[in-house]
Amino acid sequence: MTQRPRQDERAKDVWFEYVLTAGRFSAWPIRWQGWLATALLIVGPITGMMAIAKLAPGVPPFVLVLGAMTVCFGTVFPLAYFKGRPAKSRG
Repeated sequence: MTQRPRQDERAKDVWFEYVLTAGRFSAWPIRWQGWLATALLIVGPITGMMAIAKLAPGVPPFVLVLGAMTVCFGTVFPLAYFKGRPAKSRG
């Protein structure tokens, strides 16, 4: 009986579900916090990339794109893993 509230708290704290197989990680948002984090981690680095391009025009565009992608994916994957839970098996 005492374990039930803890499991309910943990379920409320889950933002993503994921599937982790050999060489592949797939995740998707299941709560509004996950959707918000996903949107911010896509829009934020792109906006930052555009601001840096205006402030430092000498930086090559491919460096800015590579940096934005690294920030986005380098943050979204660990966030989805640590704030997520394994997907329930289907079948």
